[in-house]
Amino acid sequence: MADNSKDLLVGLDVGSSKVVCAVASSISPTSFRIEGLGECQSHGIREGTVVDIQGAVESIRAAVDEASQTAQTNIRNVVAGISGIHIRTDNVTQQLIIKSNEIEQRDIDQLIENSQEGPLAPSMRYLDVIPLEYAVDFNWGIVSPLGMEGKKLEAKLHMITAQSGPCVNLNKAIRRAGLELIDSQLCFNPLAAASALLSPEEKNLGVALIDIGADLTDVAVFSNGVVQYTSVAPFGGQTITDEVAIKTQLSNESAEELKHRLGQVKFDPTKDVDGSFVMPAYPGLGQGKGRVLTKQAFSDIINPRIQDMFEKRITREIKGVIKVGQKDDENVYQELDEYVVTAELEKYMNRFFDAYNRSVIGRTDNMGVWISGFFGSGKSHFLKILSYILSNRIVENGEGAQQDAVSFFSQ
Repeated sequence: MADNSKDLLVGLDVGSSKVVCAVASSISPTSFRIEGLGECQSHGIREGTVVDIQGAVESIRAAVDEASQTAQTNIRNVVAGISGIHIRTDNVTQQLIIKSNEIEQRDIDQLIENSQEGPLAPSMRYLDVIPLEYAVDFNWGIVSPLGMEGKKLEAKLHMITAQSGPCVNLNKAIRRAGLELIDSQLCFNPLAAASALLSPEEKNLGVALIDIGADLTDVAVFSNGVVQYTSVAPFGGQTITDEVAIKTQLSNESAEELKHRLGQVKFDPTKDVDGSFVMPAYPGLGQGKGRVLTKQAFSDIINPRIQDMFEKRITREIKGVIKVGQKDDENVYQELDEYVVTAELEKYMNRFFDAYNRSVIGRTDNMGVWISGFFGSGKSHFLKILSYILSNRIVENGEGAQQDAVSFFSQ
């Protein structure tokens, strides 16, 4: 078998339901051609964590061997991802005083290194540190400060930490399968998926990537070309399969097949045609009688588990444009609850309230707010939100509970 592995890129995805190995060659800096693919049912992995090293090793070997055969190449080095509820992410700000007048690469490296010197639990380790934006002498919005003049360098950083045990065990399983990690480092799965699926234009405009796996759901949100938020939630497709298996008293395999073939999240009796189907037989449950399930009943099994994946009800009513004169609690509550503060908007809010605090503490005759932007950019809406916060408007939700405007933005 040819050894052209140096010219190929190999990705390894060790999931809870399957292990996939892909071999690709570069066509251009932004596009690749798949040369080989291997897939194997996963053993020894639960919720992204190795629970049986030997089982994980055998699954990895099987997937890599199949990819090696289809690509007609030997595989030694791989890029592998990791996910799990043990992974934590946070956005922090770090600063550094520059000794010389010009910012050098060593200054940027030192700033990022300093960000990893904070208190961290003994069981945790840094998985990645991603710069979101820089500031030189308090001027934010800088993409690369290298070579710029300044005395103070600041950066907003996306910090990703993980428990050491799951990282070490996955690395060990990969090595025992006869492989080595490129740069000896695991990639965070949401970022790996984003690099493969999202275009630079999508990342600039703003996009959320949601990768629903078997046991886990990975989320990555991008804006202004860089990641702004990542997280891992402890549920996935297997959560729905388990619910179907319990409610229908089917085997896990039959429930999975039924979910793929006839699964429907929401049944609308005004649009969808209801019908019934005979469920697969299951030993010991009168398989000759042919149990029947309607499409609406099947949807009622799946829908609650999908609802559980979201913080808010996905079936909630969201009104369109709320006019200036609509000041009742119901409308104002929805405005505050649904208002999205982007990273760009947060900068303007911080600038406004910094100036507002200075006017409260001291004396000034510079009063007023100037909000500019193109038609439909949300200027009036932004001004309404500011008025609710400044007056700390108390609103009542549909269940009778009261909440002040500031609390909607305190997280």
